[in-house]
Amino acid sequence: MTAEIAILNRNAVAMAADSAVTLQLSGGQKIYNTVNKLFALSKYRPVGIMVFGSGDFMGVPWETIIKMYRAELVDKKYGRLEEYASDFINFFERENILFPADVQSESASDHLRLGLYPLRHQIDKKVEEIIKQIGSIDEIQVRTLVREKVTEFLGQLEGLENLPTFGPAECIEIAAKCEDNIRSVIDEIFEKLPIQESREQLQLAGSLILCRHFPQRDYSGVVIAGYGEKDVFPRLIAYECELVINNRLRYLETQNVKVGSTPDTVMAWVMPFAQREMVNRFMEGVDPKYREAVEAYVSALLSQGYPNKIAEALAGKVSEELQESVRKELVELGRKLAAEFTDRLRDYRQAQFIGPVINSVASLPREDLAAMAESLVNLTAFKRRMTSVETDTVALPIDVAVISKGDGFIWIKRKHYFEPSLNPHFLSNYYRKDEVK
Repeated sequence: MTAEIAILNRNAVAMAADSAVTLQLSGGQKIYNTVNKLFALSKYRPVGIMVFGSGDFMGVPWETIIKMYRAELVDKKYGRLEEYASDFINFFERENILFPADVQSESASDHLRLGLYPLRHQIDKKVEEIIKQIGSIDEIQVRTLVREKVTEFLGQLEGLENLPTFGPAECIEIAAKCEDNIRSVIDEIFEKLPIQESREQLQLAGSLILCRHFPQRDYSGVVIAGYGEKDVFPRLIAYECELVINNRLRYLETQNVKVGSTPDTVMAWVMPFAQREMVNRFMEGVDPKYREAVEAYVSALLSQGYPNKIAEALAGKVSEELQESVRKELVELGRKLAAEFTDRLRDYRQAQFIGPVINSVASLPREDLAAMAESLVNLTAFKRRMTSVETDTVALPIDVAVISKGDGFIWIKRKHYFEPSLNPHFLSNYYRKDEVK
């Protein structure tokens, strides 16, 4: 896991990332505290990038991907940060050496398995329930159940939107190219279940899983922040990236923040990524899990507990019809009061905690932005280290960088796996531009 943060105001953007990476090995998990997650996206322009989630992408380390892109970018400049972000996304689709066809095919099959396994689990669970209720189930019932569940699942998929790079034409192309993958995964997952009548629907469901916004657990987060040539104030764009299929990246934009003084911008912003509970606690004045528990308890008390108690107290004193009518009215009133309670708490947190912090951040100089970013990541690491029920999935050292319009990308703290003084050739070559042939 990871703890990362970006803090923006009109002066600069500060980015900080811890160094822990968790690897899944045959003997269990192994945590290393040496990974790089924060980079300059360009050596010559004020743009930085952080990654979180999976330590690699389709088997290629993120550091390799970023530095290969940086070598291609050289000193190219764009007017807006969105253009840097778009060009980085396009890099995945034009750099076939990183993601050859066989790797893309296997990744597509893995993605299909993750998408179709829950459907198989639903079918198995329903079969078990029927057997438990009536003692047995015949093939006709199983076939009917499979058809119903597949139809329901397909309906859910059809209600989802296509991902940005997957238009109707691309989806048709992917469905044809991945037809064998889909058929193979269907046979693997559903095995001996009677799916003959539902195979065509399952084939369509597989193609939709590949093209539409069907969330998966295994993704990499990418955060790009800084300035384009025409950007006066910093900007941040974040993505969730899953895999490349048919030379197209499955990704989703999750954040797009612009600092400025117009109605569509913000004065400042504090944005945690990955493990964010300590930052949320700092910003909101309450632990998110505690807040959710309080809201859930109050909601249940007002919409269930209190109405039921009143109905019980009326038993024998009024008719059953009136008793049930009162209970239903109190349930509806309780739901409205619970929603009002949640809204009032949210407004209070905004006014008393979040608002004042954002107002302070808006005027922070660059060095204080960096200190704040480092402190919040360090706080998360300290909490993980001191809590016995949690593993040290956030760890020191913390890399910190500040990006400003005038000074560009500046490292405040950065770990090296080598001693810089012993490697003068690295430092002398770092900013050497490739010759144009």
